[in-house]
Amino acid sequence: MAPADDVTAIEYARTLITRAALIAEATRSFSDITAIMPSVAIIAPKLKELRGDAAYDRINLLALRNTRFGYQIDRWLSP
Repeated sequence: MAPADDVTAIEYARTLITRAALIAEATRSFSDITAIMPSVAIIAPKLKELRGDAAYDRINLLALRNTRFGYQIDRWLSP
């Protein structure tokens, strides 16, 4: 969560606007396509492997990398 500490309100608002446009475009582009998103790239880590922000961030990004596309565009939530 620490990387978000330096994000300004304006940057955050721009990100939300850009993300909304991406979601709308993806919904138009993929509305009639059924896709299976890949699962996580690693097995669940042991809690002791998550100690410290740097370790947590590295493992969290690795665990989420394969699902990030669908996660970013909210595809699984669209009708």
